[in-house]
Amino acid sequence: MWDVENENAGAQTVEASYLTNGMNWQSDYVLVLNPDDGHGDLQGWVTLTNTSGVGFENARCNWWPAI
Repeated sequence: MWDVENENAGAQTVEASYLTNGMNWQSDYVLVLNPDDGHGDLQGWVTLTNTSGVGFENARCNWWPAI
């Protein structure tokens, strides 16, 4: 249970992080080049595999590039 206090009126954003074992991820990329001008589109996606034994129904994941 969490007890959160707010000193200001109105809606507030709360962010929580949860660490667990049994979560693995893999990223995949495809680069599609335009033969006419050499420009391309890079597409990427992440596959998250949960083998922790715990379900996270309606959980949202955010991914940030590590540049």
